[in-house]
Amino acid sequence: MKKVLVALFVMAFSAAVFAADAPADKKASEKNAKQYIEDLSSKDEATVVAAEDWLGQKQEKSATTKLLDLLKTDQRVRVKTYAAVALGLIADKE
Repeated sequence: MKKVLVALFVMAFSAAVFAADAPADKKASEKNAKQYIEDLSSKDEATVVAAEDWLGQKQEKSATTKLLDLLKTDQRVRVKTYAAVALGLIADKE
């Protein structure tokens, strides 16, 4: 019986410790606009598209030049599509 109680205590304590650390980890993993703009240069299409989506949703004007460059020069259709959408969202702010 003691072993069961000790095991339950250890599991509860571990869960409490990990739950307390979760918000801090989330803040540490959040990116800012500069980091998302840097992601636009990635070779990974999913990374570029995620950055374009975030920058468009946040209407980040500082990304306009890089998004235009992707729209003009990138060969990936999905990247061009998301660049156009992001630019449209940014233009709506004005």
